[in-house]
Amino acid sequence: LTVPCAIPGAMSLASGKRAAETCAAESVQGEEQAAQRSEAQELHEAERLMAELEEEQQQRQQTKRRRKGDEALQNQAADALMAANPGTDAPERLPLRFLTRQRCVAWRWQKENGEMQHMIGIGCTRPFSPFSDD
Repeated sequence: LTVPCAIPGAMSLASGKRAAETCAAESVQGEEQAAQRSEAQELHEAERLMAELEEEQQQRQQTKRRRKGDEALQNQAADALMAANPGTDAPERLPLRFLTRQRCVAWRWQKENGEMQHMIGIGCTRPFSPFSDD
């Protein structure tokens, strides 16, 4: 009784039990090598993904730093725009949040003493907000 095996010359080595043991050892060794290759590929993919995540995180941090630096300039531009004559064009596009932070356009703001101040329109006797703290 001979068992076919992928090792050249294994058929001439022995028959029966020896050939089966040789083939079994070869298949176990092949499976181990395949598992090692698979683990190496998974490890490489995990390292690549981690590097990609770190790069994205660094880009977000740089964007935040740049945005914080731009915020001061945009606040100044919004102040200047609100203080300018009507019809004045903005020197650059400004996000709406910078304009609505201005006291002159806010519906309510906090005074220095911590009291909430509501806007009172021209010709009105009461604040616009129905939620008055007074």
